[in-house]
Amino acid sequence: EFTSVNATGDSGQKPEIKFVGNDSSLSYCQFNGLFQTRGQGEVNQVTHCSFDSKTPQANNDDSRQKIEFKCNQISYNTFDGVAATFEMISGSSFIYADNTNTGGSVEVRLEDGTDTAEIKNNQLTDTALKVRVQQQTPTLITGNRIESNSNYEKGLDLDGNKDSVQTTVEYNTITGWQVGINSQSANLIRYNNIYNNGINLKNDVNWKQVEMNAGNNWWGTLDASLIAAKIIDYHDDINKGKVNYSPLLTQAYDG
Repeated sequence: EFTSVNATGDSGQKPEIKFVGNDSSLSYCQFNGLFQTRGQGEVNQVTHCSFDSKTPQANNDDSRQKIEFKCNQISYNTFDGVAATFEMISGSSFIYADNTNTGGSVEVRLEDGTDTAEIKNNQLTDTALKVRVQQQTPTLITGNRIESNSNYEKGLDLDGNKDSVQTTVEYNTITGWQVGINSQSANLIRYNNIYNNGINLKNDVNWKQVEMNAGNNWWGTLDASLIAAKIIDYHDDINKGKVNYSPLLTQAYDG
């Protein structure tokens, strides 16, 4: 049982902690310092833990603590300056919920065979969220605040699952990014606050038959020309799908 782990190292020589086996969990642990944490086996859950790289925040993964687990429940953790990757365990449901992330990145890999996946109620500050969806995993991304004060590249990056999409993005606030949402799949995007990004929404599907449903969102304005100027779709590249952003919310969604 780990209660506190302190590690030091530079970006070229990080100590590495490995977890093996298929029936382990981490709860109420502290991981401090610039090091790598990997799960070679399957970790049932990671809850109420703190991961802190103890280094100045920078917008690159080389200067961050790196953690990587094959795990299906990650909740109530704090990640500070951490590049985190979570791969779900096939044949069960996945949840990433109620975590606080600052100055890092989160990548979620949802493999074929996942029952359902939920990413909800997380605070991500200067922390990009990338979700890789394979095949037909029903995925819900809801209640998250994905905010940047540093104009980092992408807030929410949806990758994969181009053939049969069951991804819903709702009740999130996404602001302060170069690209608020970058979607490589046709998702249902509704009841979000998506504003003050360089580009609010980019439909990155490379087949024009796909139309993305993005109605009932708040874009920071009711001016249709300003909204359209910050959405990239078929009208900017004929090889992309269209984005349908009507009807509009007339003010920010507050629940």
